[in-house]
Amino acid sequence: MSAKRFKTLSGFLTNVSPVKEGKKQHNWAEGHIQTGGSTEEKVLFFFEKPKVSSSLYENALSACNNKTAVAVSGLSEDKDGSFLTCRTSEIKPRQVTFNRREMTDTKIDLGSALTTAPSSDDTVTISGRVVKLNPITFIMKYDNVTHQKVKKTYRTGVVADLTGAVMVMLWEDIANDIREDSSITLCNMRSTIDGNEFSYFTTTFRSELKNSLESCDDYDEDAAEALRVRRTGLRVRVCMASCPQPVHGGYVLHWVATQSVSAK
Repeated sequence: MSAKRFKTLSGFLTNVSPVKEGKKQHNWAEGHIQTGGSTEEKVLFFFEKPKVSSSLYENALSACNNKTAVAVSGLSEDKDGSFLTCRTSEIKPRQVTFNRREMTDTKIDLGSALTTAPSSDDTVTISGRVVKLNPITFIMKYDNVTHQKVKKTYRTGVVADLTGAVMVMLWEDIANDIREDSSITLCNMRSTIDGNEFSYFTTTFRSELKNSLESCDDYDEDAAEALRVRRTGLRVRVCMASCPQPVHGGYVLHWVATQSVSAK
C-alpha cells in the first residue's frame, strides 16, 4: 500500500476563524489561504479535546494578522476539496510571486447591491427590514469535522430598504435567530448565484446578525413584492443529486425551479 501523499499550499492566509467545539474528539477552526492572484483554498485545523489552540494555529493567526506569505505543509485533501491539517503540519515563511488581495466588507444600498457588490472573494454588509422569511429547512451535508453527514439548517428570506430588496440565504445560528419584520444588519455576506443564474446573498462563517437600533419601517415595497412573487410563483426544491458545496465558509445551493400553475 502506497504511503499517503501530503500537500503543501503557499500563499497568504486571508482569514482564520475562532476555534469551534466539535461534537466528538476534536475542536476545530477554519481558515482560507490565497494561493494565487484570485484563487483560494480552505484549510481546517484540528485540536484534540480539551485543547483549543496549537502552535500551528497560533502561527496561522500570526501570518494572517501580519499579512505575510507562508507555506502550509503536511495537508491532506478530502473529497470536498478542503485541506486538513495533521500533527506533522507546519507553517513557515515562503516567498510568492503574487500580491495579497485586500479583503473588504463594504456596506451597500440594496437597490444596487447585486450590481455593485465586490468580487466573490469579498464580503458586504447589508441593512434593512426582514420583509419575508421562508420556513427553516434541513439538509444532510458531509461534515469535515465529524467525517459523516450531519443535518444543516438553512432558510431564505427577503431584506429590503428604501433603495430596493435582495434575497438572502441564511445558515445555522443566523437562520434560527433572525425574525421576520425586524430591522437588522447582516455583516460579511457574500454575493453568489444559484444553478438558475439567480443572484442572492449568503452567510459565511464570519457573518454576524445585528439588530438595528433604528427601525426600517419605510422600504421599497415594489422590489420586495417582486421577490415574494418570484419565490411563491415557483416551486423551489433542493437538488440533492448536486450536493451543496462550501464557498468560503458559506454554502451555495443548486436550486431546481419548477414552474407552478400561478407562475407566468
